[in-house]
Amino acid sequence: MKVNLTIIPECYTDTNLVETITNSFNGFNHQKGCNNVSGIMQSKLSGSFALGIIDKDKNEINYLTQFVQVIQKGDLFLFKHPQKHHYIIQISPAIEKFILKSAEENEADVVGLSIAMPYHRNLLKETIEEIRNSSTGKNLKILIGGVALKKHTQIDEFKADGWAPNAQLAIEKATQLIAN
Repeated sequence: MKVNLTIIPECYTDTNLVETITNSFNGFNHQKGCNNVSGIMQSKLSGSFALGIIDKDKNEINYLTQFVQVIQKGDLFLFKHPQKHHYIIQISPAIEKFILKSAEENEADVVGLSIAMPYHRNLLKETIEEIRNSSTGKNLKILIGGVALKKHTQIDEFKADGWAPNAQLAIEKATQLIAN
C-alpha cells in the first residue's frame, strides 16, 4: 500500500475525512496528537510540501504561531507558513464536537462513521463513546461501516446501532433505524 506522507491528519476522524474527500484509501501519514503533526512537518517534511489537519485543542501548537491565517469558512481555518510550502487546516471545535454540532444544526437522526484501516478500530470506539456521552449524541443512531468492518456482529463491540457494508445499504439501514 502506498502511503501519502505529505498529508498528515491528526485523529481518526480527520484521517477518515481526508480519505473520503480524496476518494483514496491508500493511507495517509496519520499522527496521534497535534504536536506529532507539527513535529513531522518540521522534521521529516521541513523542505517539502506538507498539509497538517488538526483539531483546535485547548493548547495551541507552537508551530502554528509561525503561520498566517489565509481563510476561515465556518468552523474550518486554513493557515499557511510564510516561508515554506506548509499548510494547516484547523477544525474548531474538535472534529467529534464538529460532527455533533453539525448533527444538531441539521437535526440529524443518524450519524454514519466508517473506517478503512483496521488500526482505526480503537479510534472509532473512542469517537462513538464521545458521541454517546454528549447531550446531542444520546438521541443519535450511530451507523458504522467501511472496509475494515466486515461483519455486522461488530455492532455490539462498537456500541453502534447498525452496520452496513457499503454506502447504498447504509442509506437503507439508516432509514430502518429512524423508523424503529
